[in-house]
Amino acid sequence: MPIIVKGKEFENCPPGLHRATVREIIPFEHESWGERVKITFETDKIGKEGQPLCVFHEASLNLSPKAKLSGIVESIIGKPITPDERKNGFDLEALVGLNCQINVKHKFSQTGNEYAYVDAILQDNGNHQQQPSTATVEADNEADEIAAEDDIPFS
Repeated sequence: MPIIVKGKEFENCPPGLHRATVREIIPFEHESWGERVKITFETDKIGKEGQPLCVFHEASLNLSPKAKLSGIVESIIGKPITPDERKNGFDLEALVGLNCQINVKHKFSQTGNEYAYVDAILQDNGNHQQQPSTATVEADNEADEIAAEDDIPFS
């Protein structure tokens, strides 16, 4: 019996500053870069199918002061990570459901496909009541394929 599979067009979040909610955090192992975390941001933009558009962001699983993940966490929670949190650990699951703002930009992959990426994360301005939806997050294989090394500086 044949199993018919059709391609699905992935809808990118438009470029610009968007209100967002941290929807999901998934740790994973990358063969070249080691332990990483994939953060899914659900934006306030609604796609063609009536679902909120999501953008993914990755970072090394490291909370040292100069690490990309430190800047991400501090931007979302709106305060510095304490020395105690750095030493004893910070529960990334505590970020799920928190609001922030993300600046989205677009790039083209080596295969010519356009994808959206998170250029910057900013603290929420307080006028945001969005909570994560219950819609299924669909992974953009192209974005997963081009997961870049830590390329967004936070100082």
